[in-house]
Amino acid sequence: MMSLAAIHQVSQDAAIRAARENRIPFAVEEQDIQNWQARLKAGTLKFPFPFLGDYLPQGWKRTERDLLFVDSTGCGREDEPALTVRATIEALTVGKAYAIVESGQFQLYLAEFARDDDSPGNEEEFVGLTSDEEAEFSEIANPKGPDVAIRFDGSICLFELKTCRARQWVIRHVVDPSYFGSALVVETRFAKDIASGMQNDRLRLV
Repeated sequence: MMSLAAIHQVSQDAAIRAARENRIPFAVEEQDIQNWQARLKAGTLKFPFPFLGDYLPQGWKRTERDLLFVDSTGCGREDEPALTVRATIEALTVGKAYAIVESGQFQLYLAEFARDDDSPGNEEEFVGLTSDEEAEFSEIANPKGPDVAIRFDGSICLFELKTCRARQWVIRHVVDPSYFGSALVVETRFAKDIASGMQNDRLRLV
């Protein structure tokens, strides 16, 4: 199960890529609905909706419709909260456009969009950013210092996360992490296991 922090980071990275690549929501036409229904029966359906995260392209606006909570595995049941593929097709409105705004391990959220020539979008919020994936690669290729600085303070241990690699490690391996500023807070009795796990994944500790 992905943590909330991991889901947020995935969405942030998706928004950065979407802004750079000028992605826009996919506008649904009647022919699309017919094609998807036919492919659903054949078991070959894959939706074309882009992952925008919080990125809003110029000339588009979100409608007031609630987000669609969708099963992304293709194995969902009709009695579950997340929409199945069949139910998702039925929930789409011809003439509107859709994009993924959040994605977890097994479900995702689809937002509905409409054209709005007066909308400036929010591209400037993302085009100058570096995704955590890119930062992590850069830190591996050009190491400049420790990833984590460890400090003991009574019954707790503070893991100061100095690089993107360290932050990503915590997102991937620590369930419901607690923070003090930018430091991961760990009970002293668990500190050795956390440190060993970080070292095994080649993080640099001091």
